[in-house]
Amino acid sequence: MKKLVLIFCLLVFSFLSLFADTGANIADSEGKLNYFELIVGPSLSALCIGLSILEDAYFGSKPPSIEGYYIDRLTIAGAHIPAILSSPLEGGLLLSLSASQWITAELTSGEFTAFFKDFIWSHPSHLAMFSTYTAYRVNRLKADPELYSKNWRDESILNNWISRIDFLKDFQRSTQWQDYSFLDLSLATLNPENFLDPMILPIFIGFFIPFFQNSHDYAFWNQNRAFVGTLKLDPLIATPLMGIFFLFESIIIAVTEEAHFRGFIYEEMGSNFGSGMAKIFDSIYFPSIHIPTDLLLSQYDLKQSALHFLQRSALTLYLDFLYDRGGLPLSTTAHMLIDFTLFFSSWLLISGIPHADISSMLKKMLPLSLEYRIPL
Repeated sequence: MKKLVLIFCLLVFSFLSLFADTGANIADSEGKLNYFELIVGPSLSALCIGLSILEDAYFGSKPPSIEGYYIDRLTIAGAHIPAILSSPLEGGLLLSLSASQWITAELTSGEFTAFFKDFIWSHPSHLAMFSTYTAYRVNRLKADPELYSKNWRDESILNNWISRIDFLKDFQRSTQWQDYSFLDLSLATLNPENFLDPMILPIFIGFFIPFFQNSHDYAFWNQNRAFVGTLKLDPLIATPLMGIFFLFESIIIAVTEEAHFRGFIYEEMGSNFGSGMAKIFDSIYFPSIHIPTDLLLSQYDLKQSALHFLQRSALTLYLDFLYDRGGLPLSTTAHMLIDFTLFFSSWLLISGIPHADISSMLKKMLPLSLEYRIPL
């Protein structure tokens, strides 16, 4: 019971701290940064993120070791250092949250909490991704505004073509760069205005696709029972509980990954090389960092890994387009909805049987379903 209370307190601390508005309001700061001073910190942070992904793939193929554990943790901690140097409050908070999640994951066990361990274990990596964006946006606010083109996203050919369609014109957002806090982006994912964008609406259809692709034999409405992990609960309790949990997780994943991949990497590439080159780079870079893990999970099935690469490339281009169209609020909303619809529909279809963790849950679905999801 003491362990469960400690886990609960750590999670409450994390959520309350994470959603606190610590936005850097420093646009009028003296002494403008040059381009090198602006970019070196977030670039080193992004490098740490890439290294941690490769380390996960490498050590994941071997028996658990203390060496791999500490190397991975030190790499993720290193990703927070540029954010701490740029904004001690935000960077320090993100690092402390990562540490609290490591402790929580270590303490998590038992039939109820074990199912959530995979999610908690991934939080430090996602918080490190947001640290990269934090260092970038804080530095950019301190930098000479003439370093960047304000409206480079206007160059997007597809965005310009779609914007000419009459009923879509009203949904076009500002294409100028803006800085966002974690709270800003979290609230954006719940903004009805973003849900109503015609380019977002198709995602809602995705919620129902798994119900046509998969059997309903293991669903709670056929089993007359529901499980959260291996713990049996009344379906009327389990369903809203899991809905709320998946919503929170999807927001955290979407905010952190979009801030990192679109808010820093794609934004920086687009600002310097234009929309077309940024899309080519992003559609190759993002799937590429998943190749080691894909090969490991597919047991080195090259055909399946190649298919996953193409699927992630297509989804990356879609999110890039939404970023061009409405900035981080729109792409983050789409990312959240993609994750939430897959997680929740997947759980509903196997809710009537025990499942030890998220991996065992998703493996019961069609293999392709998992690849429509950005995380991991």
